[in-house]
Amino acid sequence: MPAGLMLGALCALHGLRPLVVEQRHAPVTHSRSIGIHSPSLALFEQIGLLNDLLDAGNRINTGTAYLEATRMGDLHFSRQPVPHPYIVTCPQLVTERLLEARLNQLAPGALRRAHLVEHLDVTDAHCTVRTRNGTTFVAPWCFACDGHDSFIRTAAGIPVTAHAYPDSYLMGDFDDPPGTRDTAAVHLCRDGLVESL
Repeated sequence: MPAGLMLGALCALHGLRPLVVEQRHAPVTHSRSIGIHSPSLALFEQIGLLNDLLDAGNRINTGTAYLEATRMGDLHFSRQPVPHPYIVTCPQLVTERLLEARLNQLAPGALRRAHLVEHLDVTDAHCTVRTRNGTTFVAPWCFACDGHDSFIRTAAGIPVTAHAYPDSYLMGDFDDPPGTRDTAAVHLCRDGLVESL
């Protein structure tokens, strides 16, 4: 969802009339992606949302790696030759709220929730998308921002190479201990890996 909202905002900013079709009725409330890196921060700046994101999120300047309880070393993001040499952590729910509000400012009514795309027809002139509830949208272009099981990509015949990983993980949002807000930590342990942002 953040990719579609960002693309819609960028299109609106450049004079296009975007339509963002979303199958969910409301934003997802559980933890998903949290770290926003320099290339994405540049896009937030382009659509006028960087300061809002910085206010809502947490700026990470350093990463520290541990092997069991032994500190192995630090990585200082400020040494990166990029416009935004840091990572911003922000729960995806908050990031989506910011993007949705900005899209609504730039293109009121562009976000259409509760529309599951079930049909795609592409010609040289336009794309036609039909949703499960019978609504049809026609546009010169159609962009797939619908994840790894993309219906749009599959319907357009765009191949993708997928890999299954044997690993599992658990992600959650928790309060940071005092004094750790600007440092990310990776703990390499005998039983797995723990990452804290």
